[in-house]
Amino acid sequence: MLFIKPKHKFSQQHKLELANLKSTAVSLLYNLSKDRIVFLKEFNNKSGLYLLHFYVNGKQYVGSGIDLRKRLYTYYFPSRLVDGRHISNSLLKYGHVNFSVIILHVLGITDSSNKIELISKEQEYLNLYKPILNLNPVAGSSMGFKHSEESKKLIFEYRKGKPLSSETKKRLSELLSGQLNPFWAKKHSPETLEKMSKSKLGVLNPMFKKEKYKEFIEQMYKDKTGSNNHMFGKPKSEETLAKMRKKVYVYDSNKELIRCYAGVKLAVKDLHIAAETIKKYLDTDKQFKDKYFYSELQ
Repeated sequence: MLFIKPKHKFSQQHKLELANLKSTAVSLLYNLSKDRIVFLKEFNNKSGLYLLHFYVNGKQYVGSGIDLRKRLYTYYFPSRLVDGRHISNSLLKYGHVNFSVIILHVLGITDSSNKIELISKEQEYLNLYKPILNLNPVAGSSMGFKHSEESKKLIFEYRKGKPLSSETKKRLSELLSGQLNPFWAKKHSPETLEKMSKSKLGVLNPMFKKEKYKEFIEQMYKDKTGSNNHMFGKPKSEETLAKMRKKVYVYDSNKELIRCYAGVKLAVKDLHIAAETIKKYLDTDKQFKDKYFYSELQ
């Protein structure tokens, strides 16, 4: 859980009272900073609508969740706070202490909730409160969403296929590294990996029949051995060394053991298969050139 503390103290001139709400709420007025443990526990496994109120300028945001605890928890999750939405940007700048949350309506427990009913109810509250911090006035749709100018620029540079500048790479790294990465600590399933592979074959490949830039071709065929290797002269971590020393068991297409190698490096030298390829297929139960690769005896 990431808790944002503001760098400066802001004047909270627009505090909200429950009596001034446009509808009858089903909860107390909670502060996103001080009361987070209380309301996250109270509305676990409950479906409903909520209102976020910004103390500094009085702007509001209406949202919904099949599980309110999980939905509200996202406001403390790093990868959701760099998505460019007004509400996320405001939280990053002003901190959780300058926001309150009110549960407007509870539909029931998560397992019995209907998503269509939830979206319908959310639209009612969007029409009633007309919250400025909602980019989209339509519930359950992404219409009206706009990328920030910075996001547009990064996406444009990426889609052109040209090598990214060092500044762009640095900015992307800052936005999407470690726990800020939406895929942090997650892994694709074998089924997903197979679908991803098939989705980029032939005409489905974004580079199908497209001419590669000169810089890209030069990078492809650039000598990357010795001093030209970006890892040249750099000591490998113990974790990396452990992976390289991991035993590799090679099986044929009938799952008969061919040979066991003491490490990836030895398998590379003997089989003439790139280390990255062996690591990619290791323990995936997928074949490469009629061979299976495992780190443990099958």
